[in-house]
Amino acid sequence: MEMRIKRRVNTIKRKLFISQQPHVLHIEINNTCNLHCIMCPRERMNRKPGIMNFETYRKIIDDAASIDVPHVRLFMFGEPLLHPKLIEMIKYAKSKNIPKVDFNTNATLLNKKISREIIDSGLDRIIFSVDGINKKTYESVRRGGKYQKVVKNIEYFMQLKNNLSRGPHTILQTIVMNQTKPEITSFEGKWKSVVDEVSVTELNTYGGMYKFSNKEKTNKRQACNQLWDRLIVLCNGVVTVCCEDYNGMLAIGHVDDGIRKLWKNEKIKHLRNLHLKQDFGSIPLCDKCDATWM
Repeated sequence: MEMRIKRRVNTIKRKLFISQQPHVLHIEINNTCNLHCIMCPRERMNRKPGIMNFETYRKIIDDAASIDVPHVRLFMFGEPLLHPKLIEMIKYAKSKNIPKVDFNTNATLLNKKISREIIDSGLDRIIFSVDGINKKTYESVRRGGKYQKVVKNIEYFMQLKNNLSRGPHTILQTIVMNQTKPEITSFEGKWKSVVDEVSVTELNTYGGMYKFSNKEKTNKRQACNQLWDRLIVLCNGVVTVCCEDYNGMLAIGHVDDGIRKLWKNEKIKHLRNLHLKQDFGSIPLCDKCDATWM
């Protein structure tokens, strides 16, 4: 409750005064993945599979560093470990003094070599996405993944991190859904002594595109914090404003336009104004959204 109130106060402050730069910049270095998770919108994505080239990435980081963006996330709708230059990308962002660099991973591709490279890269945080406390649950949700292999990969990463006494802050994240809800307490019990932090998140419908959700519906809505907090650069350079926007429906421009210019352009101003007026119906992706970003 205290965290929610604090987040609400911060949101109000941001809406009264728009910062000079986004607080978080998501860079989708690839939108390819090796799993077919049942709650993931990638299965409905109409964007072409692709990976961001390093030159484009370098320009984005240079731009972000020049305006003091404090947090860069190398993840959106793909598995970052599939990108052949992931480690170089982490190191480059840290060389430009980006304070916080992180990414999510399904951990299926972790091995001894990549684990050591990640720990040595300067990465600030890594989020392991795991759903289920056993083979049956996990493999029914994270289709294509092997439960025992993922557990082994994460345990090895943590053992190496602890032995070296350095490395990123580690979070193990799970989503509450029908398949996992009965196991959440056991899940937290299993992992809380292994990783630095366990995070339990809610399932959302990606703007109503998915018809399953375990949330209680409410008519009480507020302007979405994301519009005052972050930008998302998709792997083709298109910039959108929402972490649920897997098809780039809310694109406000291209990264070549410059982050600061995009942050205050007319398109994002229009979206902010619609939200402040609570005119969510004018934005199809927002109309039925149940994400809790407030």
